[in-house]
Amino acid sequence: MLVYNSSNRASSLFDFREMAPASATQDMFQANPILSTTSGLGVGIPGEIRGYEMAWAKYGTLTWEELFLPAIGTLALLRIPHPPRPPWTLSTHTVSFWVLALAREGFTVTSLMVTRLTDIESFVLSNPAWAAIYAPGGVLVQEGDIITNPALANTLELISLQGASAFYNGTLAQTMVQEINNAGGNVSVSDFANYVAKERRPITTYYHGRKIITGGAPTRSASSFSLSLFY
Repeated sequence: MLVYNSSNRASSLFDFREMAPASATQDMFQANPILSTTSGLGVGIPGEIRGYEMAWAKYGTLTWEELFLPAIGTLALLRIPHPPRPPWTLSTHTVSFWVLALAREGFTVTSLMVTRLTDIESFVLSNPAWAAIYAPGGVLVQEGDIITNPALANTLELISLQGASAFYNGTLAQTMVQEINNAGGNVSVSDFANYVAKERRPITTYYHGRKIITGGAPTRSASSFSLSLFY
């Protein structure tokens, strides 16, 4: 994620790309390449939550909890005495809110969603976790139906209250490790606990008189920009 601060014209690059587990090897997909896209063996450790927290800690103006409200709920009455930055100490603040939860109360299925789900119908129906949300009763949802995802709401609420560490440690990490490995993966709770986001220096160049600020390796930005120089 590239952040540009207009007040001082400074830029920061937050690198929170997924990382391969410690068990990964260079030839792990050589015998069966399709496993990289169809099994838990192709799942890396996600970095978004840790990276967003790092960016928020440096540039954020809202409280961490407020960032999650649009995803958790559509209406909220929130009272939070400004919580501290990480490390989190829940005893120093209280949260009191009434919320009509988008994930808990649901959202309306659109025609585009029906089209996309139909394209992967066999996958949805064969995957219990997906079927429970998108095919309750064994039939794909239809336009106008209401989809709920209380598990997602609970997860986001926990992260909003306890910070990114709630995602990378404890029961959430243990549950993800179990699901990934049940699908053929080989990750551990240590892989989650050891994930670290990084702040990197962006690279800067010029193209047709315009200043370009982008990310270097391991992002794809630099290579994509290099290709554009041929046109």
